[in-house]
Amino acid sequence: MICNLSLIPIGDSYWVTATKIGSNYLKNFANPNELYLRLSISNVIDRHTISDDFIYITFLNGLNLKFQIFDFDNQNYTDKYDSDFILNIFQKVTTILTRNPLERFKSGIVQKISELYSEIPLALKTNNLNNVKFHNDVYFDLTKYDIDYTLLVDGFGITPKHQNVNWPIEWNKFTQSILIDIFNRCDISKILLDDLHTQPVYHFFYLILNSLPNWSNIKTIDINEIDSNSKLIVDEIGLDEYQYRNNLLDNKENWNENDEYVNILKRVSNKRLYFDSHIVSEYFETSPI
Repeated sequence: MICNLSLIPIGDSYWVTATKIGSNYLKNFANPNELYLRLSISNVIDRHTISDDFIYITFLNGLNLKFQIFDFDNQNYTDKYDSDFILNIFQKVTTILTRNPLERFKSGIVQKISELYSEIPLALKTNNLNNVKFHNDVYFDLTKYDIDYTLLVDGFGITPKHQNVNWPIEWNKFTQSILIDIFNRCDISKILLDDLHTQPVYHFFYLILNSLPNWSNIKTIDINEIDSNSKLIVDEIGLDEYQYRNNLLDNKENWNENDEYVNILKRVSNKRLYFDSHIVSEYFETSPI
C-alpha cells in the first residue's frame, strides 16, 4: 500500500491533494513562509524493521503508516521532521482536493498515449514503427494501421497545427486504432494504478484524516470546482492577495465558452492531446477498474 500526496500551505491552513491533482496550480497560492511538503506514504508491515529513512506515525484509529518527506523539487527532507510535526500539519488541513475518477482515468490514458506518441518520430527515422513502446514491456506494431505518420508528426505540437486539413483525419484514425488495441491487449488497471497519476488516493485521505479533530470541518472539492469555489482560497489568504496572485497567473475565474482554456484541468495540464473518444468512457464504465 503506497500513496503519494501533497500538503500545500494556503494561508495558515493546509490543503491536501494527490500529487499531480492541482498541486502545481495551488502552489501559486501557497504561503511562501510555510512548508510545501510532498509525502510518500506506505503501511508498516513489521515494526521490527523500523528504519531511520522513515517517520512512523500511529493514528488514533490504529492506522500505522510510515512517511518520507520531500519538497516541491523532490529533495528528501525526512530527517528534518518528526511524527508530531507531521501530525500537527495534518490537523491544519481544511480542504481536500480530489478528481473525478473518470477524468483521472482519461488523463492517465492521455499520459500514456502521449508517451507512446513521443516514440513515433524516432521510430519513423529508424524504420521501427513495428515495435513502438507504450509501457514497460508493452509494444505495438503501428505499421498495421492505415495512417500517414509523417503527416501526423509534422502536424503535432503541444497545440496541434491544423494547417493540413487531413491532419485531424489521421489523428482520429490513430487514436481510435491505438485505443482499441490498448484495451484489448493490456492490463490497464496495472498500468495506470501503478502510476502516481491515477492512484485512488481519496481512500488514503479518509484513513489518515478521519480520526483527527479537524475531520468534521474539512471540505472536499473536485478540481473542476476550484473556479467556482475561489472563496475557499480567498478566506485563507484574503481577497487582495488572491487577486494579486490570480493576476500573476493571468488566471481569470470566468472564461469565454469558446476559449481554449475552458477549466482548471486544461490550464494546469502541459500534456494535452487532442482526442475525444467514447471508447475511453465505455471501457471505464464496464471494466473491473
